[in-house]
Amino acid sequence: MFSIRNYLVFSSYGVQLLVLSGLFLMGLTLGGMLSIPLQDYFVGVSNENLLTQINVSEAQAQGLKIVNTITNCFVFLVPALLFAYLAFEKPKAYLHLDMPINGLHIMLAIAILFSIMPFIAYTEFWSAKIPMNTDLSTLEKQYEKISTAMLSGTSTWSLITSIIAIAIIPPLSEELFFRGVLQNVLTQQGSKNPFWGIIITAIVFSMLHGQVSGLLPRIFLGIMLGLVYYLSANLWLSIGLHFLNNFLAVVLVFLKNKHSIQWDAMESNQVPMYMAIYSLVLVSALFFYFYKHRATFTLIMSSKEKGEYHE
Repeated sequence: MFSIRNYLVFSSYGVQLLVLSGLFLMGLTLGGMLSIPLQDYFVGVSNENLLTQINVSEAQAQGLKIVNTITNCFVFLVPALLFAYLAFEKPKAYLHLDMPINGLHIMLAIAILFSIMPFIAYTEFWSAKIPMNTDLSTLEKQYEKISTAMLSGTSTWSLITSIIAIAIIPPLSEELFFRGVLQNVLTQQGSKNPFWGIIITAIVFSMLHGQVSGLLPRIFLGIMLGLVYYLSANLWLSIGLHFLNNFLAVVLVFLKNKHSIQWDAMESNQVPMYMAIYSLVLVSALFFYFYKHRATFTLIMSSKEKGEYHE
């Protein structure tokens, strides 16, 4: 058992980042090693050979979901839980998972998510035009084909597995790692201005997804999730918002596959600039109101005292 002096929150900022980086690399290595036999067993072919196929079968798509879900858990979920256990005697408190969610905060978060969508769509359209070299272009095509394959089913079972593999597991594991752990560590360093920690976390969050064309929209989504977490002092809210965003994408693609709707959520559709500006202004106003009704974000500091952000 750890004594109170052995918990990571009482270590320096550099030590905490070093431990978190080590846990992440451990998870990345284990996930990468496991993905090869898992890919062979559940999918039957490697990602490289999958790219040469004209069509991906539904069985292969289901296998991709299983492989990606297990890999995601090793890369993000396991390191986050281990760090929280090492960080403080009450891991749930460290991760801000031990408090009830405020009803007003739930309504504001949902309103923010829907209000920011035109602005996200605007940045996605222009982000897709970022020039890429041959290697990046190849990776982009691989990511796009795998993503399309995972969402290509039309059966109810395919919808259920897509919800689990895309809308439940990734939001849970990624929010625990990025907002619950990385943002906590970074905002601890800049406790007088936690916004920098939120921005850096959002950038890392976007870059680790690996898709260049989605770089900018994911950064803004990451900032939104980070602000919601910080202002509500409750990680369940950012997890729920992340789930809702992914869930809507899964359902919309499923409906398009069933020819129930014409709009393709996988396509980057150009949004007029005035709509993007209106979206940004509305989101800013909602966040300002959220700020006025924020919860007190309490963070255990390395000074061995509880640090509270008071504005």
